[in-house]
Amino acid sequence: MDNELVINIGQYINEKIDTLISDGHNDHDGVKKVVDIINNVDRGIEKSLFEQLDTKDKEFSDLIRDNLFTFEDIVKLDDIGVQKVLKGVTDEQTLALALKATSEEIKSKIYSNLSEGKREMVQEEYETLGGVRIEDVEKAQQQITTVVKQLEEEKEIVVQRGEEDVIY
Repeated sequence: MDNELVINIGQYINEKIDTLISDGHNDHDGVKKVVDIINNVDRGIEKSLFEQLDTKDKEFSDLIRDNLFTFEDIVKLDDIGVQKVLKGVTDEQTLALALKATSEEIKSKIYSNLSEGKREMVQEEYETLGGVRIEDVEKAQQQITTVVKQLEEEKEIVVQRGEEDVIY
């Protein structure tokens, strides 16, 4: 992505955020629009945006985060939801790359929801990767979060965004 486009996206998001902050955070549609934008940028840009937003308005930053699904949030999905997501990721290398810079909790959640055969293939791929660029890991994680978002839009899975969001 060229630098001018990134700058333009950043300026647009800043304008939206400034508008939402000045409106007192009451614009649910505006929050959703910012979340949609952030959900569709790469993780490096997302991290940079949140660093800036945290210094500008921490409360609003937390509000956006609460409505944003990140790769790390996969642990919040139930096992059936994770299995549906993993069905949508057919490439073992993508899964192995996505797991490269994650916690044991995330690895465990994903490995426990793979069939034994697929788990062995992903683990073998993971072990043979060696050193990888962080942007490749982030791209793989972004592919998986895209599957989550598609399944959520299709109402195939439920992404819990708050304690009162889901009834069991």
